[in-house]
Formats: sequence, C-alpha cells, structure tokens
Amino acid sequence: MKRVFFILFALLSSVVVSAQVYDYHFKNRDAFKTFPQLKPVSESPLIKSMPSFNLDSLLEEDRELAGLDIPFRFGYGFDVDYTLKDGKWIEEGGKRVWRLRFYSKGAYSINFTFSEMHLSSEAELYIFSSDGAMVYGPVTENKT
Repeated sequence: MKRVFFILFALLSSVVVSAQVYDYHFKNRDAFKTFPQLKPVSESPLIKSMPSFNLDSLLEEDRELAGLDIPFRFGYGFDVDYTLKDGKWIEEGGKRVWRLRFYSKGAYSINFTFSEMHLSSEAELYIFSSDGAMVYGPVTENKT
C-alpha cells in the first residue's frame, strides 16, 4: 500500500512541479528597466557570428518535401561549442557578469539548445535581445 501511495504521490508531484523558464516581450523595448541586472554595458561584448548556409537550397528542399508526412522545418540547426573562455567577464555592481553576443545575418530569431551546461547555485543565465525587446530567463541550476 505504501508503494502504491508513493508512486501516486510521485506522479502527481511531477504534474504540479515544473521547471518553466519564462520569456518576456516588451513592446516599448524597456526590458532593461524591468531587469536592471541586464543593463547594456558601455563596452561591447565579444560577438560570435553564426555560420552562413544556403537558404535557397533549404527552401527548394522544403518545396520538394511539401505534402509528405514530414514535420515543418523550424530553422536551420548547427552545432557550436562555446565555453566561458569565449565570452567576456565584466565586474558590475559587485558581481561578475559573463557576456557574449550572437549574430546571424538575416535571421528572424536565434534559438539555443544546451547539451552540456552546468550552473552553480548562485548563477543565473539570461538570454536577451540587445534592443531590450525580449528577455528569456532566469535559467538556474534547477531549470536547465
């Protein structure tokens, strides 16, 4: 009986507990007012440009596959491998902040999938647009 109760409790807990990370959109581009810890810095962080690819060939491939039972293509994925050495550390308000800017020419959006990321219990990860229109986070050690 205890085992059945434990399994039921575990199943119900998994429904109630979630690790949702929120994204916020700001029509007036005032994310930096709402999230002062994300304020833009005077000196520019390092910029990593994403590899280019042939969009025309991808669109042609999509046209050829139209009507088949194949999921809609969401973007173009490629692997990158960045570490803390790739960004720039800045002392800000008594805290160390690591910054790295990503750029993809002609992209409507950039999405991230982390496969090997480990945050300390004090760390928070925010992904935000440089114009202050969007913030994703915080991602913490419990929400990766």
